[in-house]
Amino acid sequence: MADTQGRYEVAFKALADGRHEFDFVLDDAFFAGIEHSMVGRGNLAAHVVMEKTEYMLRFDFEISGTVEATCDVCLGTFDYPVGTAEELIVKFGSRAEDNGEGMVVIDAADTEIDLTQWLYEFVCVSLPMRFEHPLDADGNPTCDAEMLEKLSHYLVSDAHTENNADSDTPASGSDPRWDVLKGLLNK
Repeated sequence: MADTQGRYEVAFKALADGRHEFDFVLDDAFFAGIEHSMVGRGNLAAHVVMEKTEYMLRFDFEISGTVEATCDVCLGTFDYPVGTAEELIVKFGSRAEDNGEGMVVIDAADTEIDLTQWLYEFVCVSLPMRFEHPLDADGNPTCDAEMLEKLSHYLVSDAHTENNADSDTPASGSDPRWDVLKGLLNK
């Protein structure tokens, strides 16, 4: 999945049973090493606690920091805060398989596990589907004002829609089948 050069691998076989802690940095290089990454830039810290027993590994992930996001309203970039806590159970078996969300089976002969995939997925799952600049202390958007001004010229206002609906002839280039959809832009 990624060319991380072993930076996110845990060599668990040589460790004693019990609790072990690891810290990882998820930076621009981390996300650049992941093919088709949803995140281009980021600065996150991952604290991972591994509880090792004879039959399994239990990982608790705490990831916090920021990723660079593009606002879906004004297309400006900003640092989006990320904070997530996740758990992963790794059991030892005769063959590697994925048993669904939160549990993985790896070969009993394996000596290390690469956490890159799960670190990346936990960050991505914590991100919203839509990014918007945060509001300022007064509740006003912090989007790029110049871009918002440009966008306002292309929004269909209720008055414009009503004027076109009152006239008997459609506006130049206007298709009446789209009028209902145009009204949704302002809601």
